[in-house]
Amino acid sequence: MTLKQLKKRLNPAAQKVGLYTAYRLDESEYVGRVPLAVPGVMWYLPTNTDYEEPPNVGGVTLSAAKTHPKTGKVHDATYRKVDRKNPRWQWHVHIWSQVGDTPGTSYYEIYSHYEMRPDFKKIDGEDTAEMLGRLQIHYRPEYGTDYYQGKADPVVKDLVND
Repeated sequence: MTLKQLKKRLNPAAQKVGLYTAYRLDESEYVGRVPLAVPGVMWYLPTNTDYEEPPNVGGVTLSAAKTHPKTGKVHDATYRKVDRKNPRWQWHVHIWSQVGDTPGTSYYEIYSHYEMRPDFKKIDGEDTAEMLGRLQIHYRPEYGTDYYQGKADPVVKDLVND
């Protein structure tokens, strides 16, 4: 069992104490799809752009397992890109491989949102109170103010064909 599958399985227990380890993305986060025939798309972002693995603490990724809004399947890959203009914020993308009905019609589905970073460190001159406030906002965002569903940066927008 992978860590992301474990996070999905542990989520009901986490919710009982006011936390979460997984959640289902909303369809409004859908950005588009890329044909599977395009080689390496899932690995393109972290090797050729500023996208990176989400941060971790003690080897545990600070990213909840995201499940697909229709299939409930846990993401195949997730990456984040720190906004250079506002380093307290990040774009967070989630990728699923989807099998098409006929040969040659399989694709990657890409979902994205823009949110405050979950890093447990001071960013961009923050004091401790500001850092804790950012973390609180990240883990309990107000949609449309602290978490923008479907917002993707130009690199991702250029990849998709929808």
